[in-house]
Amino acid sequence: MKIGFVLILGLTVVSCNKNEKKATVSETQKSVSIEKPKTDTKLKIEDYFSGPNYMRYMVSENNQLALTDKQELAFKIWRTENHPKIEAKMSRIDEINSEIKSLSKEQASSEKILQKLDATNKLRLEIAETKIQCRDHIIEELDDKQWNTLVEDYKKGYPFKEREEMMVLISHVNPLPNYMQTINDNTTNFKISEEQQKTLGNWSGENHPKMMQMAQQIQNLEKEIYQASLNKEPKTGILNQINEIGKLRVNVVSKKTNCRDLVIKTLSPEQWNLLIEKS
Repeated sequence: MKIGFVLILGLTVVSCNKNEKKATVSETQKSVSIEKPKTDTKLKIEDYFSGPNYMRYMVSENNQLALTDKQELAFKIWRTENHPKIEAKMSRIDEINSEIKSLSKEQASSEKILQKLDATNKLRLEIAETKIQCRDHIIEELDDKQWNTLVEDYKKGYPFKEREEMMVLISHVNPLPNYMQTINDNTTNFKISEEQQKTLGNWSGENHPKMMQMAQQIQNLEKEIYQASLNKEPKTGILNQINEIGKLRVNVVSKKTNCRDLVIKTLSPEQWNLLIEKS
């Protein structure tokens, strides 16, 4: 195995040439297991909306706001009415992401996968709208001193955390399996030939930088949303940024699906079976 290929392929996480034709490997679909959402894992709001989660601070016993009974009641009522709705939408996104992962393994069309992704983008937008309404409700209830205290304490206690690891970032911006990385981790077991290595390696060198650039664009927009909310910027501008992230997610998933199609064409049915078992 060539060292240069391993280094290139190790960086690989995303799609390939859109013009590559999908191979027909119907037998492999028998081994695809349905992905299940991780219901035992606590959902984190920052995975679905990057803006500040103000209520986390408001309900904390250590907040420095000296809230009145009236204010505490107002926030309690808001949280009771809206928190379950947000939780339900986050859970639904998780479920759809699992469906998308299964569809990818089943060799579903890009159109079918993107329809599912569009549903998650709409849910993310709804979550964002509710979270911005929450912010505006808090601004109305607090005086200027309380709001300034909230902003300063929140930035210190809950700063925006960038995802620095490549695989963590790419998994955050899309729900599809990282087929290329799995191939790289199992090259010997999959019995990847030199010709296959060359095909996959050529794609890696050309497309990996483009994909990571889009992933970083998403993270940069998320950071801007975090700060915009703290700066009391209008809802319209923030929602526009959410929509821009949605478009980038579509591009990422589309390219990764094209990559899957090239992988299917490049691997044998037996190799593809092994791949989906480990992805």
